[in-house]
Amino acid sequence: MQRPITTTRHARRGATLTEFLVACGIGVTLLSVVVVFSMYFARSFAGLGNYINLNTTGRQAVDRMSKDIRQADYVMSCVTNQQITLKSGTNIIQFTYDPTLKILSRTSGSESNVLLSGCEYLRYNLYQRCPTNGSYDLYPVAIATNCKVVQITWA
Repeated sequence: MQRPITTTRHARRGATLTEFLVACGIGVTLLSVVVVFSMYFARSFAGLGNYINLNTTGRQAVDRMSKDIRQADYVMSCVTNQQITLKSGTNIIQFTYDPTLKILSRTSGSESNVLLSGCEYLRYNLYQRCPTNGSYDLYPVAIATNCKVVQITWA
């Protein structure tokens, strides 16, 4: 007994060109979505790493500066947007901001090192405390040597 011809052709039939093109289109779409997401997440992780590095260097700079300022005997001089000079025992410590290079550096004697890089803005404000009636309000100083509080702002 012989099989009908239509059944034999149907059994041998493969994928048509239309089916193949639809499958390729779906595959390319899914692959492009995966590539876009992986690029987005890679950039996000790189940005997160930069923020962590920025936070770490900023914290180290604040720690170093606050330690030196607390141990200083007095403030010798201050240029609001550039430099503060401290006298600590026999040491003279300078914190200098260079707006063209965007760095904050610390100099003590002949030793100089960079505390911050990529710093867009830095400002020193000096204040004195005049306790009256239990209030510890801060007032700007007229002379740097009268300074009791140093405020540092940077971006």
